[in-house]
Amino acid sequence: MRIVTEWLSLRDLANIASRVSGKKVVPMELTEEQFHQTRTAGYPGAEEFYLNFLFFVKHGPESGVRDLEMTWREVPQALTWEKFVEENKDVLFP
Repeated sequence: MRIVTEWLSLRDLANIASRVSGKKVVPMELTEEQFHQTRTAGYPGAEEFYLNFLFFVKHGPESGVRDLEMTWREVPQALTWEKFVEENKDVLFP
């Protein structure tokens, strides 16, 4: 896990992806084994998404482990989910 730019639920991620891509995106419920397989899913950022979700599972927003404001100070070029989808929607949602 490198950075945390925002705290989003899977539903939030799906809603943003739907709005930005114009495609219907629905969150999936995965078993723990299926979750770990997403690390090598073969799309842009797959491992980064996996690491983000793993971080969220281990350290929720209430943990105080990661400060969003600190992230933006340290890595101002970091992408929000919405910006990432905007930049990659043609590949992510062909």
